[in-house]
Amino acid sequence: MSAKRPFPILWILLFGAVLCVIIQYITLEKFSVFHPGVSHITLGEFVGAVSEQISFGALDALLLLLLLGSTALLLYMEGRRREISDFLQRCFASRIRTLWLLGGSLLVCVRFYFSPGELSWAADASHHIAMSWLAAEAFAAGQVPVWTFFMGTGSPYLQNYGFAFFYLVGV
Repeated sequence: MSAKRPFPILWILLFGAVLCVIIQYITLEKFSVFHPGVSHITLGEFVGAVSEQISFGALDALLLLLLLGSTALLLYMEGRRREISDFLQRCFASRIRTLWLLGGSLLVCVRFYFSPGELSWAADASHHIAMSWLAAEAFAAGQVPVWTFFMGTGSPYLQNYGFAFFYLVGV
């Protein structure tokens, strides 16, 4: 393993992460004109609805080009010199660097939880909303939710899902 510094890869990854957050709050915010429960049957319908209801500007195009460019640069650097693999090996060689990498990656992955918008009752979202409400009510009453009579005639709370997200939302 080489002793070179992770400077280029680390900065490109950080740049990409910041771009994802910026795009989320600038470009993707424009999609809020669509109600969360609206479904477009075909890709053509979706593209048509987007072109009719959303106008993208030069900033949106610049952000997209920067994200695609940084992604292409990362792919090139990995394909040509295995720099991402070397960077990850250096990170995983240290427990502290691994935790920093994991924490940073998780922040990027869960950024959508902090997005503005409204709740949707589509798909299984209603179940998630109800389970979050149940956790909040239980914690407010000084209890830890493990069983609920809210669903059916009584069942273990979150028997089909992990509890961490719902407990965090409930708190």
